[in-house]
Amino acid sequence: MAIKRIDRREVNLLKIVRSILAAPLGMICLAALLTSCALTEDSTDLQTVKVLSSAHAESPEAYTNAAEQIPYLELARYPNNHRLKRVTFTGKVVQLIERGNITSLRVNVTKDRSVWNDTIYVNYVRTRDEERILENDLITLWGVSKGLYTYDSTMRTVVTIPEVDARFITNHGKET
Repeated sequence: MAIKRIDRREVNLLKIVRSILAAPLGMICLAALLTSCALTEDSTDLQTVKVLSSAHAESPEAYTNAAEQIPYLELARYPNNHRLKRVTFTGKVVQLIERGNITSLRVNVTKDRSVWNDTIYVNYVRTRDEERILENDLITLWGVSKGLYTYDSTMRTVVTIPEVDARFITNHGKET
């Protein structure tokens, strides 16, 4: 039987995964991370793991206070300048996909008179007792910018929008 030699990157990744699992809700966060990004040789995925694991050592207040309000056009035009930065957005949920407690959202974050525009893609892991988020809810989120997310729309076009891994979401309910 051949024994696979583990390189330094794999050892570092295993250490990061262990620290995530030791954190409160670590298993849920690891599951969300694994579903939202494929762990590859790409060093930016390892950076994402490090940012998410270090964020769990902070209080919610410290985490949300450290988030920046970045204008949508700035984030969309220069995604790499803001990758792995903590961000906050308020917006209207236009679509959601739930897989257990793991939720993927499309959120419009710019309000122009009575219409919400400028969509971001949000990955979020709800706690068991947390209320569900529904389409048309207004939310405020705090999380880490991941760069861009590309998907095929129902109109058979390719869409690329900013992506955020949300750590906290406050649900304000339906817009009045």
